[in-house]
Amino acid sequence: MIPADSTSAARAVPPRVLLDLDGTLVDRDGAFARWAEGFVGELCGGREDLEWLLAADAEGYRPRRELAAMIAERFGLASAGGEASADGTGAADGPGGADAIERRLLEESLVGIECYPGVLPALGALRGAGAELVVVTNGPTAMQRAKVERAGLRPYLDRVVISEEAGVAKPDPRIFAIAVNGLACGEETWMVGDHAVNDIGGARGVGLSTAWVSHDREWTEEWSPTLTAPTAAELLERIAGGR
Repeated sequence: MIPADSTSAARAVPPRVLLDLDGTLVDRDGAFARWAEGFVGELCGGREDLEWLLAADAEGYRPRRELAAMIAERFGLASAGGEASADGTGAADGPGGADAIERRLLEESLVGIECYPGVLPALGALRGAGAELVVVTNGPTAMQRAKVERAGLRPYLDRVVISEEAGVAKPDPRIFAIAVNGLACGEETWMVGDHAVNDIGGARGVGLSTAWVSHDREWTEEWSPTLTAPTAAELLERIAGGR
């Protein structure tokens, strides 16, 4: 049996891998669900209230301020923290008002956030082989950076590009250009993500190879990603191994 050529193996590793954060590297929904269960319990709410809160969260896509106002209204907390705001979106401030709830959403819901199984070792293997690893994520800067730190991702990453900070969000091509420092790139650069439009569609539009984290969902678009697997760990391992 002929030994594998280490030079060829090194060439198989892509020079750059762009990575979505929520739902790809970190289990944001799991952390939020655990926080929501505790929060609803504090208010003596029931299963219906918990299910409502999880749906209202919209997998993290609903703005935190808007969700906080909805929570204040749902649980009658507007009067507990002060007078309703001028635009009618809930209490202006106070321990039970929308501002206080928003702070809890931004801080407490991140406490238990962690990477999906196998993600950190897979990132370590790619980084050790010389790949540049860049997170490209939509969301508030402070919240997204806190997720990176608390999940233990920072030592594995070269850079973190966040939509609020960048002034542009996925799937806009400009955020991918920022992520690669304006360098020309093509199929040798990968984008790994779980969102068909924001991650896969956006990266495909600028000519990158794409790896979709399916979480066992069916692909419904007319076009297809370069690679598909249930987990980010499996995709990263395949990319590191030359697919």
